[in-house]
Amino acid sequence: MKKKYYMTFIFVVMFCICNMHIAVGATSYFETKKDGRDIILTKYTGNSSTVYVPQNVTIINGAFCNNKHIKKIILGRNVKNIYDGSFNNLKNLKSVVLSKNLKLIEKGAFKKCPKVKKIVIPKRCESIGDWAFTGCTNLQTLKVEKGSKYFKILQGALFSKDKKELICYPRKNKSRKSFTVPKSVKVIASNAFKNNCYIEKIVVKGDAYDGGYDDIKAFTGMKKLKTVIFKTKQERDNICFRKCKKLKTVKLKEGTQKIGKKQFQGCENLVNINFPKSLKVIEKKAFEGCKKLKLPIFDDNIKVN
Repeated sequence: MKKKYYMTFIFVVMFCICNMHIAVGATSYFETKKDGRDIILTKYTGNSSTVYVPQNVTIINGAFCNNKHIKKIILGRNVKNIYDGSFNNLKNLKSVVLSKNLKLIEKGAFKKCPKVKKIVIPKRCESIGDWAFTGCTNLQTLKVEKGSKYFKILQGALFSKDKKELICYPRKNKSRKSFTVPKSVKVIASNAFKNNCYIEKIVVKGDAYDGGYDDIKAFTGMKKLKTVIFKTKQERDNICFRKCKKLKTVKLKEGTQKIGKKQFQGCENLVNINFPKSLKVIEKKAFEGCKKLKLPIFDDNIKVN
């Protein structure tokens, strides 16, 4: 009998030692540094498919870039900030569970995570940077936890709570073919609709500002977009629809005075666009690559750059 208890005791001890070794080994894959009260995770060197971020980590700074093994990441409860590019180019990442205490997701945080289909924004999250989810080419759903004071979902898109900023519309959201930008929107974040696969019609109700620059404009490269309708005159930086190759029809509101630089560049099937009587300027390369569009002869009141 004593021998049996002894063997059981030995087995339990060995089991605990093995498990302790595994835990220590797993922890050793995380490189951190301390900054005041914060523990910053700067690098992960493991090759696990599922990664549990240690509970003491408060900030993630570029730790998981280019990892080819990770399929799922679960953040520790104390993670409050995710810095720029922290999950950049995780080609096999499918799922990420964000911390309940997360406050900040910086720009480009989840850039190029092509297998992620769903992201849930915690209710305590206060700030999401531009193109935070750019390159999440299979993203179908964005959700916001109930009780959030900072963000909301409307028409499947992520908005600030006051609806003044339109942050992101999931590229692979199949739920609608038409999207209306509310009159309340003042800023549309860069890449918000980039390469969208299903939207065929965009209606812009207000005078919104396109927050992007160069090739990261809000509506670049939409795959099926055919129609754009502006319900109000555009007085701020013109919203661009570059490289929307199926775009055929654009309706501008009377009172619009400018068609902006490269606004419809590369829209090779654009054939119908009205030119309001109020129009004064057509900026450089506004219709570059619009092979099917026949521009009228403008009078001297309209400056064509």
